[in-house]
Amino acid sequence: MAEHQLPHVVIVGGGFGGLAVARALRKAPVRITVVDRSNHNLFQPLLYQVATATLAPGDIAAPIRHLLRKQRNVTVAMAEVTGVDVANRRVLVNYLGQPDTPFEYDYLILATGASHSYFGHNEFEPFAPGLKTLADAESVRAKVLKAFETAEIEEDPSKHQDLLTFVLVGAGPTGVEMAGALAELRRFTLKSDFRRIDPLRARIILAEALPRILANFPEELSRKAQARLESVGVELRLGKPVTAIDEAHVVIGDETIPCRTVIWTAGVTPSPAGKWLNAPTDKAGRVRVQPDCSVPGHAEVFVIGDTASLDQDGKPLPGVAQVAMQEGRYVGKVIENRETRRPAPQPFRYFDKGNMAVIGRGFAILDSRFAKLSGLPAWLAWAFIHILFLPAFGNRLRVWTQAIWSYFTRQKSSQLIVEPRSGQTPAPPGAQLSEKRSDGYQGLNMARNAGLLLLLLAGSLSLFPISLHAQSSNPGQPFEVSTMTESAAVTSANSAPASESPSATEKGWVVGIGSINAFYHSGATIATSGQTIPGATANVSNNYSLMFDVRRYIARDLSLTLMAGVPPKPTITGEGSVASLGELGKVRYGPAILTAEYHLPKLRAFRPYVGAGTAYAIILKEHDAAVSQLGVRNNWGTVLEAGAEHQLSRNMALFVDVKEVWLAVDAHGSLYGVAPVTAHVNLNPTIVSVGIRFHPSLGIFDRH
Repeated sequence: MAEHQLPHVVIVGGGFGGLAVARALRKAPVRITVVDRSNHNLFQPLLYQVATATLAPGDIAAPIRHLLRKQRNVTVAMAEVTGVDVANRRVLVNYLGQPDTPFEYDYLILATGASHSYFGHNEFEPFAPGLKTLADAESVRAKVLKAFETAEIEEDPSKHQDLLTFVLVGAGPTGVEMAGALAELRRFTLKSDFRRIDPLRARIILAEALPRILANFPEELSRKAQARLESVGVELRLGKPVTAIDEAHVVIGDETIPCRTVIWTAGVTPSPAGKWLNAPTDKAGRVRVQPDCSVPGHAEVFVIGDTASLDQDGKPLPGVAQVAMQEGRYVGKVIENRETRRPAPQPFRYFDKGNMAVIGRGFAILDSRFAKLSGLPAWLAWAFIHILFLPAFGNRLRVWTQAIWSYFTRQKSSQLIVEPRSGQTPAPPGAQLSEKRSDGYQGLNMARNAGLLLLLLAGSLSLFPISLHAQSSNPGQPFEVSTMTESAAVTSANSAPASESPSATEKGWVVGIGSINAFYHSGATIATSGQTIPGATANVSNNYSLMFDVRRYIARDLSLTLMAGVPPKPTITGEGSVASLGELGKVRYGPAILTAEYHLPKLRAFRPYVGAGTAYAIILKEHDAAVSQLGVRNNWGTVLEAGAEHQLSRNMALFVDVKEVWLAVDAHGSLYGVAPVTAHVNLNPTIVSVGIRFHPSLGIFDRH
């Protein structure tokens, strides 16, 4: 059977759901065309970070062609769908300037997503842009940064407050995350950039018509998120709808707020797929679908993601990325089973992995069936998961390095205002000049490049063999795929190289780099002249640091790992009867941890491991001579470890692990003029590590 006789699957939309369908059909005897009006896949959960100058647009998006480049049965078409002729099984597209060009299909999947909804007040749109596309994010970023720029040159100080008032309409996850990011921008990033205004005077107002924020989260987590927002200076207006917006004011309930910058973060409306199909829809306009995600009366047409309405346990499924991805994989299985004459799968059932929202640096909330978390642990989980699901490895690497840099420096590298000048032809983005660039921007880029260089140096040994084993890229394909036999198509779809058995090369060194946070469960016993001082103890502060590790596989599932950190500098503070002494000194030490690890079988997308070993604190003596003169002895400790890895590429993996360390140090000398003094200080840190590991062998992370 020639390829043009293979069933033709048309996927409209290259987002989470559309890509999931295409990938699920990689081995199916079908030819696939992905149609999208944009050429890129966008990771929308981080779109607000582009809007607040934390990330660049290219950090959270990747070309659809690049993501599907190894899938030979896929063709990508950048075109806009204008309708569907269901009776004749044709999609109508605006292709090469020709409107309503017919495009035939055997199976049609509509994964067209949603746009922002103004709830019948479309007159708000010119004054309150939404946040759904990269263009939206860049527009919002320009609007926010121009507010500070305009205030800086405004001669009348009475107008500064109006210019520096930001109102966000809608306190769902997007609104809450945007408010937290704006608070960070105001408090840290811009605080030293201006001479005539104080960015800390900027007001951030979050408006919500419902009585509480994050209504889809448990009330307990919602209260914690609200407390966090208020602690960073965000003003809340709850239980009052926005009734009017113009270029200079916002009306919330009966309160009129002078404001020049409004951002719409409330509500979405689905694409017009229901009108295209003339199919039943719910009140929001989403297409009502069958339990197999097909449209009633048309088993060959499927609707997934934000455009579909499907009930589970009496409630409609939420419009989140995980629903779209799971529906996409399910629809791919349905089509493959039909074409291979296998039984249809069971009706679709969504597995809820939980909801997350982040509010600024180091704080998030997590609601799942397994746990409800808030604070730093939830934030670490949020960071790990969001980096994990970015569309391409390059995105993960850039976002990871930028996150490390921003976390420790509180600086952001994308403070650019990019827009065409009036009366001139818009230049390409690369040729446009920014109207604002922070004084430290060049230094920031140098530091970021240095960080990237460090990562590349650490992984150079692992990346080099790729050039030895790389195959030439697939030649470009025309919009109409050339003919080939069905068996050849199936063979090419299944032509991924088989995993090789472990070789001597695979038993080489694995190099890791990342960051750690040590949570000290500290205490101390302090004595003088052999007599314990009653009630005297000490506390050791927590510390962030960079870490490096090297791993050696000694068997298929066993490895030895040596981890070392950039020497942190935790402060020892007197407590109890010596609390009045304050800071007793600083124990600057280089933690070295050696563990033996057993690697468990893969669990979904993760490969867990457990281990045990020993720790050694290489003490670099340092003290405050006015308070203490203590010599510290090196000490050994015991370590238990648990962690997991997620494969990013054939020779690279993202990891997170937790080490529980039992470690104490002994000190002797003088304290506040009293000698001799001895102290036994328990450090006992819980060390949380997140980073990337590299290996020179293709497939080392596939072995388990």
